[in-house]
Amino acid sequence: MLRSLMDDNGLRLQDIWQIFGSQGVASEVLNEKRTISRIPARKLGDFFKIDPQVFLEKGGMKGPPRS
Repeated sequence: MLRSLMDDNGLRLQDIWQIFGSQGVASEVLNEKRTISRIPARKLGDFFKIDPQVFLEKGGMKGPPRS
């Protein structure tokens, strides 16, 4: 979901890393080596103006299947 939202909005790691506190953590989240915790999920929800719960659900990192 995060990667899809970033792609849809033309965003890169440099545009959102502050939400996670460091570029390293943001990179790990984007590379699915770390899950999104409650506080960053809330910040992402505010940033993208969507329900933060979507980032906490299983598979919240993944976007829709690509064809």
